[in-house]
Amino acid sequence: MVAQSDALFLGRDGRPLSKTGFDTMWQRFIRLAIDEGAITEAQRFSPTT
Repeated sequence: MVAQSDALFLGRDGRPLSKTGFDTMWQRFIRLAIDEGAITEAQRFSPTT
């Protein structure tokens, strides 16, 4: 098996995410984590301890 891309995050089309696409994905992920109770709003921009 040979990787077609060395990108860590790919879009639905299999191409690497753009900076804007990554930012959008990250914000959705963080919002979901808060909504599900995995992190608090206060932990959003700070490391958990």
